[in-house]
Amino acid sequence: MKDLTGTRVGQYGMVERLGGGGMAVVYRAVQQPLGREVALKALSPELFQDEGFVKRFETEAKTLAKLDHPNILPIYDFEVTEGVTFLTMPLIRGGTLRDILNRGPLDTLTAWRYLREIGDGLQHAHDAGIVHRDLKPTNVLIHSDGRAMLADFGLARGAGKPTHLTSIGLAIGTPGYMAREEVMGHEVDRRCDIYAMGVLTFEMLTGRLPFIGSNRMEVAYATVTAPVPSAAKLNNALPDELDALLAKVLAKDPAQRPQTVKDLLAQMAKLPQRRQAPAAAAP
Repeated sequence: MKDLTGTRVGQYGMVERLGGGGMAVVYRAVQQPLGREVALKALSPELFQDEGFVKRFETEAKTLAKLDHPNILPIYDFEVTEGVTFLTMPLIRGGTLRDILNRGPLDTLTAWRYLREIGDGLQHAHDAGIVHRDLKPTNVLIHSDGRAMLADFGLARGAGKPTHLTSIGLAIGTPGYMAREEVMGHEVDRRCDIYAMGVLTFEMLTGRLPFIGSNRMEVAYATVTAPVPSAAKLNNALPDELDALLAKVLAKDPAQRPQTVKDLLAQMAKLPQRRQAPAAAAP
């Protein structure tokens, strides 16, 4: 994609490139005449060679713009102008959950707080018929007040709609956070987001992903075939009850997982905070 830094797109002056990947590039921009700083996400022109994608994206952008939740990054604008298709959102300066995890595993109280905030936002999206499909630490922004905010719904899919873009050879999702059905290219629903919540839980508390490998294919193969590892063996402060819950959340068969985020959060709330000390032997 052409670098838009220093140019003007519609009412937005593009100040600096913040990052991006194969499908989109995010810029810090200033909205005129308000002088408001925003994050502007310019989408790859390749995506819009598929007319079906364009229609789905426009429908979903309108749905996402209606979401009003403190743990979901709102959308200010969606526009196609001068050959550029973009979304504008608030500029969040607190970094991402990935920045926090790069410093090491979290204590259980902090992890549960983030998971509840992420889960509350996710449940709100699911109630509106939106499946995220790419839940991972880099897509969880940290607001200046400390709360977690779900972001990057731009390539999510409305429930019941086509969920992959095989016509232009694009795979959506990130190995390690993708459920088995997603890796296999099957249709997915909100239970793939519930699986990703399980991955985030495992990673927050152990410092690593449940399924690992030296490359994307090895990670995908492990996701499909390997048993769920024990988080308690990687962090001996964690309770065995957590392993029992993660075995369900990360199940290969989505029917064996909690069927709603609300149910998952309720089960998490019942877990002990840490492993119970063994009882002293009777004299």
